[in-house]
Amino acid sequence: MVLAGLIPGAAAAVGSQRADVSLRYACQFPSGAEQVAVRVQGTFPGSVEPRSQIRVQGVSVTTTLPEKAVAGLGEGATSVEGVAGLDVLVTEGRRPGSATWQGLTIPGTKVPGQGSLSLEAAGAVPPATIGTEGDAVFSAGALSLRLTLKGAGDGAAAPAPLTVACTPNLGQDSTLVTVPVTGSPDAADPAPSASPGSGGAPSRTRAAPGEECPDPMPEGGYNEKFVHLFPPVPPDHVHVSDPIAGCAFLSGKSNVNKLKGASPIAGRASVIVGQDLYNYPDPPTGEQLTQARHIAVAHLDTLESTFLTFGFMPTTAKMEITQIGNMNLASVGPATVSTRPTITNTWAEATIRVHDVRVNGSPMDVGPNCRTEKPVYLPLTGRSDSDPPYDVAQGGRLVGSIDIPGFSGCGVGEDLDRLLTASISGKGNYIQLTQGPVCFPALGSTRINPCPPTPGYGYSIKPGGEWTATSGPVSIQAGRTGNAVVQCSSTTIRGRFESGTLIRPDAMGEVTGVTFRGCEGNATFGGEDFTVEVGRLPAKITDNRAGIDPATGDFTGAFADWSFQVSSASCSFEISASNQALPAFTHSRSKNEISVPGLGSGMQVRNKSATCARFAGPPQFVEPIVYPGIQQDIRYGQTFE
Repeated sequence: MVLAGLIPGAAAAVGSQRADVSLRYACQFPSGAEQVAVRVQGTFPGSVEPRSQIRVQGVSVTTTLPEKAVAGLGEGATSVEGVAGLDVLVTEGRRPGSATWQGLTIPGTKVPGQGSLSLEAAGAVPPATIGTEGDAVFSAGALSLRLTLKGAGDGAAAPAPLTVACTPNLGQDSTLVTVPVTGSPDAADPAPSASPGSGGAPSRTRAAPGEECPDPMPEGGYNEKFVHLFPPVPPDHVHVSDPIAGCAFLSGKSNVNKLKGASPIAGRASVIVGQDLYNYPDPPTGEQLTQARHIAVAHLDTLESTFLTFGFMPTTAKMEITQIGNMNLASVGPATVSTRPTITNTWAEATIRVHDVRVNGSPMDVGPNCRTEKPVYLPLTGRSDSDPPYDVAQGGRLVGSIDIPGFSGCGVGEDLDRLLTASISGKGNYIQLTQGPVCFPALGSTRINPCPPTPGYGYSIKPGGEWTATSGPVSIQAGRTGNAVVQCSSTTIRGRFESGTLIRPDAMGEVTGVTFRGCEGNATFGGEDFTVEVGRLPAKITDNRAGIDPATGDFTGAFADWSFQVSSASCSFEISASNQALPAFTHSRSKNEISVPGLGSGMQVRNKSATCARFAGPPQFVEPIVYPGIQQDIRYGQTFE
């Protein structure tokens, strides 16, 4: 993802600065968790102007595997090659964003008989687009390695690729570099920038007044009553703790089976995301899993419900739901791209109080203490493959079933406990809760959607429907060197947006076709004519956890993974994803255009003919592709008149 304030432009850089930072990571190998030294290098601009792109050159990530990890790579392995991906936090003023440096190539490296092994991954990385929030601070995050082992003999069977997930150790400064943004509002009196490795952490400014989460955060950690329900974690795991406080909108309903109706639920949740994160192999399959544990408190509104008691008598009452202690949450899913869903379970309990009851319009005084005689147990489940899908940070649909216990303390002058119990209490009452995206205002919010989020899960798009647009010239170059370039005179993109409200973030439309025209290679390719075809279409349009910039109305999203077949009379190669590629794009509401800054993260070149010039790294667009004339009004959680 790229930062907010997306107005693509060439970075006006003054000089350059070199980042060279050594860090410690905890990595999960087949032999168990190991400490690994990681060195990150790259050349950044000395400074840039607001609303421009920061292009990073000469990126390399060197991972030094300890002897025990090398010995556990596999018996008979003589060399290793593969790709690496590094998550990078790009904090601009109060607005954090993220980028993924994927597809960094690890060339074939000999495996020593003993001792450590250094693997250097290098390649081109997508530019980061910045706005006007202030200096941009780059920090290193999670690291992933996908290693292919080569056997000692020509006839040895090739082992399956090995995926290694690494997380940076806590307590170290992971800052790579600070790029000053000249002329930005926050640059008039800049704070001293920490030099790489100097120990100064990047500044994270608190939100301005009025942007705080309105309700108290959970206190005291996990609810001990439900800790035993967390899925077990095997001994050979990697553990980190990176709690971040945020808030989210809630809405839903709960059936009352006896009254053959449903009671509305609405309010907010205060949540601490990432209280504990565990990475470990799944014993039956060996697949790397991530278990993320969180805590939350729901602050629900008191709402009025109307039912037909006995099937004909209108009864109105206000219901107050109060959570007792913290809610525990656990999400378990694959650590890498997989068809396996991520499943989130929540455990909490609450009391239900009923008041302001009216039967056929006449008040029935149940008193101030008419509530359930014991807590209501609230187990809920969300899945990444449901409709809409659920993710703790992204939001979505949670469902469950609750038992409503008997009531006590009901009535003034007469005991109404038995009446309320007979009318409401019972087992198996279905509950459905929709959570909006979590916003993190204390960090300046890590998402672009309005924070706190507006009511309504999903997007509103107007007018929607089909669209077609044509760009100017496009250049695809090979990695960092730019020696091999395919130049096309123009491209046309065809697609459609959904139309309406409450549109799922992962199904906002699709790209149905992309056509490249007038393509030819440069001197490296002998000036031959090329054809460029885009595969894996139609590609879904998703918000990719970015969304709307409330200041500009620009929408940042992504196209589902796609591939490119590039061919001439004597040369043919494929550009495709090493794992999952999500080509980012921005729709500008003010300019009525879509801008595509790159082919997508994690893209690699695979030669399909021996005569092809070798690409020196993942391919990239020399300049973003701009498609004018695409007029859409995209908003989050809002409706149109």
